[in-house]
Amino acid sequence: MAPAAANPWLVALVAVVVVLGSAAVAGWQTGWPRAIFGAQKAALDSPSSGVPPASPPAPVTPASSSASVPVTPNPQTPGAAGADPATVVQAYFGAINDHDYQTAWDLGGKNTGSSYPEFVQGFSATANDTVTILSLDGNDATARLVAEQDDGTAKTFQGTYTVTSGVITHFDVTQTG
Repeated sequence: MAPAAANPWLVALVAVVVVLGSAAVAGWQTGWPRAIFGAQKAALDSPSSGVPPASPPAPVTPASSSASVPVTPNPQTPGAAGADPATVVQAYFGAINDHDYQTAWDLGGKNTGSSYPEFVQGFSATANDTVTILSLDGNDATARLVAEQDDGTAKTFQGTYTVTSGVITHFDVTQTG
């Protein structure tokens, strides 16, 4: 007795599922398109997931130590009540570094006193922002920011970011260098 021939429709269906599944995973990995995949892969990776972050972590200095300890920004619930100030501030600058200005706007950029186009334009010469959390006090995160410019120079800022319900509601930040 000869072995049963595979149903050609079943073979075709399996091939289509494999191709579409591979395309979906590849698209999700690259963040394309955001309308379909929603959140970026980097936003879903966390230290507890066992998956390395998609970009280098931002340094964070704990209040009890003078050494920088790399911590991956973990925007688990940016904009949600209960998100701690350090997480929100890190997510805010992570979104700016990713040129995801709408997320940065939603995380508090709308409270800077500028319009959305002015907000985006403000980062036009910035290559990368590195934020270091210096201390936490209730809803306030005191941080130092080094903004590396496209021309190779750096601007340093320091101040307090007040976070309410997962959104930066007040910026008390000045340029220090």
